[in-house]
Amino acid sequence: MADVLAADDTASRERAQAVARGLEAISGGDRDVLLLTLVDGLLPREIAARLSLSPDVVRQRKSRALRRIIAAVSELPRIGRLRPL
Repeated sequence: MADVLAADDTASRERAQAVARGLEAISGGDRDVLLLTLVDGLLPREIAARLSLSPDVVRQRKSRALRRIIAAVSELPRIGRLRPL
């Protein structure tokens, strides 16, 4: 049981590091859109108004940012059954 918990802890730490690397790899504007979406829970039209962008641009930035984060996390080796973040 201790081995499983240690593996889960290691996997969680590796995922967090991968997400941090992904956040560092995206532009500031893309990062702002992603954080406003995921952390603040804002809708594209709300983010657009706040950042003086069109909702379509917000959706494009969010999509691009998510693809980069997913790519960073996808590079992690699979360790048993990982629980979702």
